[in-house]
Amino acid sequence: MRGSLLAVVAIAVVLGLGVVALVRTMGWLSPPAAVAPPPAPAPVVVVPPPPPQVVVYNLHLTPGDSLDGQYVSVRPLRADELKEYDANKADYLPPSRATAAFRYAAKSVVADTPLKASDLAAVKRPEPLAARLAPGTRAIDLGLPKELAAGGLIATGDWVDVLVLTDVARTDSPAKVPQIGVLVQSAPVIAKRSSLFTIFAPPQDGLIGHTLAVNPYRAALLDYARSVGTLSLSPVSAAQKQRLDDLRARAMEEPTKTLLAIPFAEPGSPEYREEQDRIAKYARGELSVGRADLARVLQLAPPAPKTPAVQIELFRGTARAGNATFSPADPGFEYVFSSPTGPGNAPAPGTTVRPVAAPPKN
Repeated sequence: MRGSLLAVVAIAVVLGLGVVALVRTMGWLSPPAAVAPPPAPAPVVVVPPPPPQVVVYNLHLTPGDSLDGQYVSVRPLRADELKEYDANKADYLPPSRATAAFRYAAKSVVADTPLKASDLAAVKRPEPLAARLAPGTRAIDLGLPKELAAGGLIATGDWVDVLVLTDVARTDSPAKVPQIGVLVQSAPVIAKRSSLFTIFAPPQDGLIGHTLAVNPYRAALLDYARSVGTLSLSPVSAAQKQRLDDLRARAMEEPTKTLLAIPFAEPGSPEYREEQDRIAKYARGELSVGRADLARVLQLAPPAPKTPAVQIELFRGTARAGNATFSPADPGFEYVFSSPTGPGNAPAPGTTVRPVAAPPKN
């Protein structure tokens, strides 16, 4: 009896210890773990959208100007321009340089102002070169530095005189004498910078192209003169321009009129009277321009003709003994023209100042 009781007690003790171990292992009697509060939500940062992009022109515009692509740019809209943009959003150009390049201004626009479609004329091609030539004229392009073209300020539609500076020598004398003369009087400038678009831009460095309309003879004379001299342009006054514009307008309306409707020499002068004959020779393919033409423009005395050598026959008695040749007393001469900016006497780039020759070494 006593042994059975002890066995029961032992079993109960073992079972109790097992229950205690199980309760501890499972944590049934442990207090609940503290729960950390959820993290605070991250603050919401509102990023404003970028400002709209607009097209601007970096120079002032006046009606009729065409926009050079190099002065067109795209920039963000500024805060002080936003109200105008919101009120006329549909009128603003798409943000691309191509939408404004070589368009024509319909109104005056201050530089760096956002461009709208209403600021520009409808897209069109520039007037072709042939349409700018009066009857009987030809186009010739002269590339000149701004120092020789009124500071580069001559514009399309102006009228200019063309002058030549050349060194004149003679075949019988090596001395060179600078001479200047007028090659063309009152020639219209029908294009500038080798472009049909009328673009107003600051005077550039280097050569500036000026396309003139002149009659065929004067075109040939200009081509020859620039190979032996330095050309320059001198614009006429506003009063002369108005008179010449009227002459040109009448010549364009009546193309069958004389080719001298726009004179390139002073009316009534010998140059003017002989011009028609020169143009007729050009039409027949008989025109040749050279030294004689330039000498006439510079009003040089006609070169002395060369006296031919005198040759006589020699006889001894009645038998012919040979010939004797006598040199002429006047060998004659021809004019020789050379550019004053030739090798060895060239001015610094962009200037027209001729350097003084260095004295000869002893």
